[in-house]
Amino acid sequence: MSENSYVTITDIPVAMEFEEFVEDMRERLREELPDCEVRVVPVTKNNDTHLTGIFILPEGRAVSPNIYMEEPYERYLKGRPMEELVSDIVRCYEENRMEEDPALPDLTDFEVVKDTVCLKLVNRERNRENLAGMPHRDLLDLAVTYFIPVALDGAENGSITVTDGHFSLWGIDEDTLYRHALENTRRLYPARLVTLAEVVQEMTGIRVEEKTEMYILYRGNREHPGASAMLDTSVLEEFAAGHGDLYILPSSIFEVLLVPVADPVSTDPAFYTDMVRDVNRTMVEPEEVLSDNVYLYHADTGVIDIPE
Repeated sequence: MSENSYVTITDIPVAMEFEEFVEDMRERLREELPDCEVRVVPVTKNNDTHLTGIFILPEGRAVSPNIYMEEPYERYLKGRPMEELVSDIVRCYEENRMEEDPALPDLTDFEVVKDTVCLKLVNRERNRENLAGMPHRDLLDLAVTYFIPVALDGAENGSITVTDGHFSLWGIDEDTLYRHALENTRRLYPARLVTLAEVVQEMTGIRVEEKTEMYILYRGNREHPGASAMLDTSVLEEFAAGHGDLYILPSSIFEVLLVPVADPVSTDPAFYTDMVRDVNRTMVEPEEVLSDNVYLYHADTGVIDIPE
């Protein structure tokens, strides 16, 4: 460049806004995958978390997973070329596309789904809009909602949320739905209770000495929304028989932590409430937060409440 040359503002590329990025990505994917339908799908996930997905559907198929655009957009803003991002998404699609559409149950007949419908816990206030359209029951600041597991490519990694539309066809009351769902959830996703030290050692291979007696309660595997294990009264009763009253810390929608109230580190619920709220804001994804509150299980009555 000569000493008289200079760069104007128009020579500097300007980053696309998110909506423009998504539309550009859709057009590029249509060119890369001409035999597929490619469309943008807004998705509302747990805790009223809004995401934007791109839905790539092969010809003759009815079901395909969404690929969310928020993370690719972050990489774009950090300088990743669009060509590389397109290649990444095409590769993601090819690695995750299903060989065939899943076999879905007849959702109009409760007899068909009564042995598979399950339940999970969500935050009631953060899901108020969604809860208005589905059967549920309130539990403190939480809500019990219902879903039907669906096998995708042979693995139970999909689900169908039970809505008021399904429920109205079944001709049952919510108590009946809850009873079946709780029994199925216990059977299909058994509650598991391990110490925090055991989990750390399993994940890192490092043996740690615990400063506090803390246990993790979850269901099935760590990928299931297993915080509903706190509804298993027999598990809590058995554990409390040897430990007394318990604080239940909502780690996420996947699990809760149990801490005996008599633990020497602290008997103050505010100590654990501050801990939960800090973790929710720094370590838990927004759609995976269960609650900012701590719960108290009373060993003598089996009642769970929010301590003052």
